[in-house]
Amino acid sequence: MNNNAIKKDDILNSLSIVMQGPLYDWNIVQTAQLISQWRNIFPQSKIIFSISQSDLIIFDGPGVIPELRIARVHRNNVTFQDALALINQFCDIAVMSDSAISLPPVKKGLRENNCNLQIEAAKCGLRLVETDYVLRIRNDIVFSDTSFIDYYIENFDLPRGDYTALKQRVLISEFFTLNPFTFERLPFHYSDWLHFGLTEDVKKLWNVPAYGIIDATYYQRNSYKKGSGPRENTFTSRYAVEQYLAITVFKKYFHNIKLDYHNDTTSINESMYI
Repeated sequence: MNNNAIKKDDILNSLSIVMQGPLYDWNIVQTAQLISQWRNIFPQSKIIFSISQSDLIIFDGPGVIPELRIARVHRNNVTFQDALALINQFCDIAVMSDSAISLPPVKKGLRENNCNLQIEAAKCGLRLVETDYVLRIRNDIVFSDTSFIDYYIENFDLPRGDYTALKQRVLISEFFTLNPFTFERLPFHYSDWLHFGLTEDVKKLWNVPAYGIIDATYYQRNSYKKGSGPRENTFTSRYAVEQYLAITVFKKYFHNIKLDYHNDTTSINESMYI
């Protein structure tokens, strides 16, 4: 394959955008603004809003919502009404994901772990994608233009080694993609803020079961690895959310890789190769 094998117009003509996250009174205006921006950048793409939680709209349960309607308590709020109208106008599909229970914080001092809400919302939105390419992204992030597609086309066909699991490379964010050779030694910590690539590949990255309470409270019963650094010693969970997603997926392809706990460096090199 060479760079001429993918044309930008081909991607633009077969691209869906899956925004996932909650819809509350504190973020409805921002969400409407971001969806408006996505529609402005990608006038032909299908926009799917996968809602993980909401007390702002009326819904009967998980599944596609034909039209977003505001809850009675907010019906006199003109700002909320206008924001919801924009979301209805620019979203092709709005869907409520399956419910999930929050878990204890990943680290001491953090808020609850909504890993399972994130997983359900991603799966729910991705199930509705029928295009060749997809951008799955948090609903509090937006790009200013389409240049990330140019970057993808320039780099997707770089040489790949033995730890190749997906059909094509998938573009992720550098933010919260950690280098495990630095002060926080967390292998397989790949950012989950966004995934862009072939739909079949992105779906594979979210083909994971719910995170369990036993792993979520791992360090309530187990000691830290000897020599763990200050940041590594703040964990209450066996894994960071990003690590759980990655090791669960890639263990299916590479049975030799190992991550028994968050700063287990047994497969640190393999985590970089992947």
